[in-house]
Amino acid sequence: MQRVWLVGGQMQEQQDLVELLRASGWWVQVFPSLDALERNGHEKPFAVVLDADRMELEDRDIRRVRKRWDSAGILIVSSQSYHPRLEGSMGTEICACIRRPLDDEEVNFLLRNVCGSGRLPKR
Repeated sequence: MQRVWLVGGQMQEQQDLVELLRASGWWVQVFPSLDALERNGHEKPFAVVLDADRMELEDRDIRRVRKRWDSAGILIVSSQSYHPRLEGSMGTEICACIRRPLDDEEVNFLLRNVCGSGRLPKR
């Protein structure tokens, strides 16, 4: 079972996404913040899902995650379509940004096919 880390908010706040991922066969661990992830994320994840609705994210945060877990795919979940503070990472470090409401097929497709290698697809 592939490991997916969900960062931003508490377990009850992320229940919809946790249930969606677990029902699709992913092993999910929730971290309330990037600091908590850095303190407790000792394993090697398949993907790191960052919730931009529940925490302020900037390019330096994405670089921090990429530096520590360089082979993990990075996925952003948000209700917004535009994130000016992430412009530098959108085309280089982030595999995809999924808008809420979540679609289980879209989330699984992006995790398996786009974020699977930890790198962006060739353009």
